[in-house]
Amino acid sequence: MPKSVHARNSSDPPKLEDLVEHFDPSLIGVSPEQFRAMIRIARGMFNKGLHLLFSTDGGLGWSATARLQEGRRYLDAEPDVLFSRYGTAPQEWTVVGTIGHFSSAPDIRAMEGVNFLSEDGQRVSRTAFVSGLNKLMNMIGGQGLTDMPQYPGFSVVPLAVYRLIPEAQSS
Repeated sequence: MPKSVHARNSSDPPKLEDLVEHFDPSLIGVSPEQFRAMIRIARGMFNKGLHLLFSTDGGLGWSATARLQEGRRYLDAEPDVLFSRYGTAPQEWTVVGTIGHFSSAPDIRAMEGVNFLSEDGQRVSRTAFVSGLNKLMNMIGGQGLTDMPQYPGFSVVPLAVYRLIPEAQSS
């Protein structure tokens, strides 16, 4: 008998959204279902690893993105652990790395006329298929739904990451 979409093997660790218990929506302004959906969207947009977003003008100008891959040790922790260590407010970090990719202005017609068939129309062209997938990924990335930098921006391949230690706030 096939498993339902929501069924999981008892040996699989629970997903974060599965751990959200029912609560009164008036407490935070969203229902438990909406909260679980926001968690799913965030997990879909941000794969494992630490994502750094550098921006100017409060995010209104250009931006740069960097992602530390999972398994790189020190900053390789679950998001809740990183939040408890470093907080969620914008901070000054220094990244030493190389430029990975400069984004381009989104082309809303990029998928028009995409054809995966060979010139004779008898079989799938692997080259056309890969080209179409790249256009699709570029379009999705331009909307902010992948790790790709949005226009105008660029990605950084980090070699080292440094963080200033903030001064303690007096009360």
